[in-house]
Amino acid sequence: MSRAGRKRKAGKRQPNGQLVRTPKIDKGTPELQMQRMARIGAVPADSAAVWLSQGAAAAIEGTMRTKAQIKRGEPEGVPAMRMVDTSETVDPIGRAWAAGLLDGVDGYTANELRDAGRRFAALYWRKMPNSSVVSSLYANMVSGLVEELPAGVDREQLLEDADARDMRQETVLMRLLDGLDRLDYQERGIRKATDQLTLDPFADAGPSWLDWLISARTSVLPTVIGAIGRSMMLGQVIATLPDPDPARCTIGMMDLPREAEGRPISPTDWHLFLPYAQILRWSECSLRLRRAIAGLSLLCRGGKLS
Repeated sequence: MSRAGRKRKAGKRQPNGQLVRTPKIDKGTPELQMQRMARIGAVPADSAAVWLSQGAAAAIEGTMRTKAQIKRGEPEGVPAMRMVDTSETVDPIGRAWAAGLLDGVDGYTANELRDAGRRFAALYWRKMPNSSVVSSLYANMVSGLVEELPAGVDREQLLEDADARDMRQETVLMRLLDGLDRLDYQERGIRKATDQLTLDPFADAGPSWLDWLISARTSVLPTVIGAIGRSMMLGQVIATLPDPDPARCTIGMMDLPREAEGRPISPTDWHLFLPYAQILRWSECSLRLRRAIAGLSLLCRGGKLS
């Protein structure tokens, strides 16, 4: 009797019968993942301690008690971390989105603001000179400088399609840039803040005002979550705060409408829990964030002023 052959692997297949291969995403080493998580304030204090003492892999996977620890009655190890997609933290707007700084914007969701900013950046840099070998080769091919083209590719049609696409992209880009400039004329600083959040090459950290906001929000977030858990109203939270020192604080944080004091506290009210010594810094950094969000809202509208 002949032996049975290898069993057919389950899974979605291509028309030629081959399995559809799902590319694996390289998330980086545990150290890199932890560093990216730390940039958005997503590493709890207990996990940070495990990271320093036992390494990044142990912090991500969680630690288990040894038999000796169980015998001594030591507490349980730190549970595994709740991981976020760290690939979203490689640009400023991704870090702002992951840290929750784009939440609570009227009219648009945080995802819409993030995607609009990234589309703008992709369009902007697509129209700028690029020294990449691959992009240069493609540019030569569509410009007719390459003698041989792939089989079935018509040079004239390729040139016509490329020219039409370039004109469409340039028209859209100029409309967006013109809208940002007109918005910047109404309030200075919007164009610069939007560029810093979308275009400037801050891969690992930066701009400085965004890094400070993420760090400050992370430091008070446990207190904010506790206030939310107790269903505290905004007026109750404000009543528990000490009176500001006029000599050190010039920001009128307590000048809120009477009707606003009766609403529940939310994560967007995290700045109320900052020490007064940091209020002026928060005011400066949050102003830049608000200007950047104004620019992102305009990008969502296609460059049209509201």
